[in-house]
Amino acid sequence: MAALPLEAGNNILTPPLYDIVWSLFPLIFLIASITIAVVEYKKNKDWVTALGWGALTLFVPFIGFVVWAVTSLVLRSIRNAQAASLPHPTTLADTPDYQR
Repeated sequence: MAALPLEAGNNILTPPLYDIVWSLFPLIFLIASITIAVVEYKKNKDWVTALGWGALTLFVPFIGFVVWAVTSLVLRSIRNAQAASLPHPTTLADTPDYQR
């Protein structure tokens, strides 16, 4: 008696690489979370904030990434606006030593 296709492991409905492709999603989310944690640490030098953003993107993958991206863009635009409003030195003597 011949085995049914599902019993023999020859499932016609799922492609052979189906399991491999779906196994890559958790790996991609893990790599993205680690990358976000490293980026946040380099920006803030604060491990608590960096690990918080990494955990958010790991446990709530799509929404966490969107929240992180929007927050980063908003904070960057605020920083740029504040930097643009600062007075620029007019002479070299007015420039602090760390900027020369």
